Amino acid sequence: AEDIPRSILNWRGFPRPWIGLHGSCSQTSPTQGLRRIPREVFEALTHHVTATFISLEKAAPSDTPGSHAFEIDAGSEAFVDSAAIIANLDLVITNDTAIAHLSGALGAPTWVLLPYVCDWRWLSNRQDSPWYPSLRLFRQAQPDDWQSVLEQVLLRFREPSTLQQLTVAGLFQRAHCAEAWGSLESAQSLYQAAIAAAPASASGYNNLGKVLKLRGHIKEAVEVFQKALAINPHHAPALSNNAMAYKDL
Repeated sequence: AEDIPRSILNWRGFPRPWIGLHGSCSQTSPTQGLRRIPREVFEALTHHVTATFISLEKAAPSDTPGSHAFEIDAGSEAFVDSAAIIANLDLVITNDTAIAHLSGALGAPTWVLLPYVCDWRWLSNRQDSPWYPSLRLFRQAQPDDWQSVLEQVLLRFREPSTLQQLTVAGLFQRAHCAEAWGSLESAQSLYQAAIAAAPASASGYNNLGKVLKLRGHIKEAVEVFQKALAINPHHAPALSNNAMAYKDL
């Protein structure tokens, strides 16, 4: 676990997007045969999509190919390594396991590949999740039909806007995490990069304003909050944050 931050730093020269892959299941689960994603599905994905792939498999990744893999979550603090890795990714592609819930809880962009008969939590006949707004669901068209799921995923990657959306979502995700961990200078740089890629994001300006205010740059924070309100005059967080920043001028 101590090598995880160093490993992430070593990824900086690797091409974006950074995509985490997970496809295995507990061998003791009665549904593991339904939920486990065959290796050839991810192999086909890595052959058709230009990206840096990171294995999110615990210990030796036997079923998930990835450009980079190492032992994770080997200590007593479950999911600490996985959470640290996910926070730095642009996208997670996973089956229905704890990784899907962890990634969703972190607000990370996540694509969950589901069997034809899936857990009730994923409901039915929908591509989103009411529990995790950052998730997108890809469902089998018929039992054991992972090929149709792969085709759905590849079709999504072929959409011109997908890589741009992943880049922006990844920047915002890493900025949120940097802010939560108190790395305010990094958070500011990441929010600025995200706004440059998505200049119509009122939430982006609001989040950048919060970081500027925390760093003591009150005047600059007010200017940024006003940019958020120029995009969306009814953006409640920006209205509140702008008022509090004015108070501190």
